[in-house]
Amino acid sequence: MSFNEEKLNELAEKLGIYLSFTDYGTQKTYQADRKSKQVICAGLGYPAHSDKAVEKSLIKLENQFWLNGIEATHTAYKEEIKPLVFEMALPKKFEHNCIHFEFHKEDNTVDKGSFWFHDMPFLADKEIDGICYQKRRVYLFLNADEGYHQMHFILPDEKVMKMHLFVVPSACYQPPETPENKYVYGFPVQLYALKSRKNFGIGDFGDLRDLADIAQKLHASLIGINPLSALFEDMPQDASPYSASSRLFLNPLYIDIENVAKLQSHAVLQKKINTKAFQRKLQTLRDTKEVNYQEVAEIKYSLLNQLYRHFMATKPAKRYSAFQKFCKEQGEELENFAVFQAIRSVFGKENKSLYWRSWEKEFQNPLSSTIAHFKTKYADLINAIKYRQFLAFEQYDKVVKQIKQQLPIGLYTDMPVGVCENSAEVWAHQNLFIEGVSAGAPPDAFNRKGQDWGLAAFHPLALKQTGFSAYRKVIRQMMHGAGAVRIDHAFGLERLYLRVKNAGGAYLTYPFKTLMGIIALESMRAKCLVIAEDLGTAPCGFSDKMAAASAYSFKILHFHRQGDSFQAPSCFPYCSLIASGTHDMPSYSAFYKGLDLALSKRLKTMTTAQYNLHRKERLSDKSAFVTTFQRAGYPMPDEPIKIAVNADETPPWFIENTYRYLNDCESRLLMVRLEDVFYQDEQTNVPGTCFEYPNWRYKLPVLTEDFLKNESLKKIIEIIKEKRGYSDE
Repeated sequence: MSFNEEKLNELAEKLGIYLSFTDYGTQKTYQADRKSKQVICAGLGYPAHSDKAVEKSLIKLENQFWLNGIEATHTAYKEEIKPLVFEMALPKKFEHNCIHFEFHKEDNTVDKGSFWFHDMPFLADKEIDGICYQKRRVYLFLNADEGYHQMHFILPDEKVMKMHLFVVPSACYQPPETPENKYVYGFPVQLYALKSRKNFGIGDFGDLRDLADIAQKLHASLIGINPLSALFEDMPQDASPYSASSRLFLNPLYIDIENVAKLQSHAVLQKKINTKAFQRKLQTLRDTKEVNYQEVAEIKYSLLNQLYRHFMATKPAKRYSAFQKFCKEQGEELENFAVFQAIRSVFGKENKSLYWRSWEKEFQNPLSSTIAHFKTKYADLINAIKYRQFLAFEQYDKVVKQIKQQLPIGLYTDMPVGVCENSAEVWAHQNLFIEGVSAGAPPDAFNRKGQDWGLAAFHPLALKQTGFSAYRKVIRQMMHGAGAVRIDHAFGLERLYLRVKNAGGAYLTYPFKTLMGIIALESMRAKCLVIAEDLGTAPCGFSDKMAAASAYSFKILHFHRQGDSFQAPSCFPYCSLIASGTHDMPSYSAFYKGLDLALSKRLKTMTTAQYNLHRKERLSDKSAFVTTFQRAGYPMPDEPIKIAVNADETPPWFIENTYRYLNDCESRLLMVRLEDVFYQDEQTNVPGTCFEYPNWRYKLPVLTEDFLKNESLKKIIEIIKEKRGYSDE
């Protein structure tokens, strides 16, 4: 049976689906396949499984604005509200009527006004179900500060049309530039990877506090951390910080248990922790090369449950009041998160599915009577989950406040591009995510099959209808207490690649001006610098847009070749962050040895042809490093340097000169990767793998307490401190 591909393409394009795209790394153009277009259209609320369905969806889409009368959310820069220009569609019978409006500002004040509809420029008319509509361009002069406002238009029949109006800054927050902070540096760390003599086998908020002390002594300006979002308490081995259950809450495994025990004066628990048997168990967990999430979780959650029972039995007035206040402030979001985790905990013990879409329908609906009954039956379990969040936020707030006081910029957080499909966040807000797809990346030179991140993608049309409330909450949480935030896969602000099961996938357009406007507004309010992770194939003009928005670009040194060497340090933009890599890339020690290429070959994330190509590129890159260092006059060995893809050892001159070069770059921010400094060979995460590799598990090879004594770290700090340090005065 024939299918009208042309009509499907028309629907797909109108919904913002890319029909094709070109990977500029391979110069290969990919066409969106029919199934991907159909699934994404359906996920956006426009069925496309047949010609008839496509035709109905086209009519529905065409009529949508005319019937709604106004767009649900309108975003404008401050200079665009005098006048504010937007389109409005009304039944023709209102053509000669006066339309009254109320401008509800974020500060709770209300301005009122009116206009004659027929005075506004006519654009078009349309008849729907026997009713003739007119579309006109409306001009209103408003007086408003930047913020989230709402317009109410009162029609003659007393119907009220509402439009969210966001007045946003055109640029993000910029820390004031002084001679001392013109060029700065910091340390990016995976918090779980911090080893210390006192933690429970996983880095925690206590270790982060100690790292801040170290960073201050070394005159660093910021500390970057992985997303600390709440994962799944019942599945601690699912450890990816980029695949959270909720980005609004925290991972309780980062709680410093002993700090809580002391705070709550739990003498019995403190005594248990200090027993020789318990300390031997902790030492075993500390000594492992990888975080043993299962055993760490068993110990920590057992102790947290004991702390909870003690807390509820004693109900210390001040802290219990603080707990109640926390629960009230977090409201419905915390309630839904805790209920979801409680259901998983109960179902896990009953050997039921943990995939919420396979639950009985009553359990799939957070507002059902079945859920209400569950809340009553398991009230204590739900309260215990809330208590763990209370402790996590209590410690997190304290440490970020400390870091803010100690370091000029402070904590540098990380906002994931999405959230796990099987998460509390999606369960609680099902209408805000696109069903049937997952966020990912198309095939490229590094991953022949592309990547399926297993992340739910926000529904752009639903976000508009709800005033982007959910998105604003996530941004706010990521900037909470932070001095800088990294927007993971920043291209997703404009387009996101959606993977479809048993199909290729396609890019979907997102409302860049609104998403970036929200980030800029929240950035200004939080005084938080924005760094856009803009690595990969960028949409046309994306870099210029981000530069105009004062979002720092993310630069990786070896991505910037120029002939037989690397781009001159002066060519890097000032408003950028430069580093040797990300969590998805090898340390420069592993890079020099060629270990990442060998690993990719073993894990089969590359074809043989890709592997051979990358070996040639690595040989060329290593030659370029040598040429660059020699031309810069950096200290080099007297004997000739033998260039090979693989090496048994990474020579100190390579790491040290790399950081001389990074330090010389014009980029304002330099991130010093401790994996480089400590010559760590294990990669944090290998994209395109799951169980084939121990992602998000490897610890740093040096104890936090020994950082200041480490000779390699001393040398790197000596190299960069004059340009990027600051005085103690």
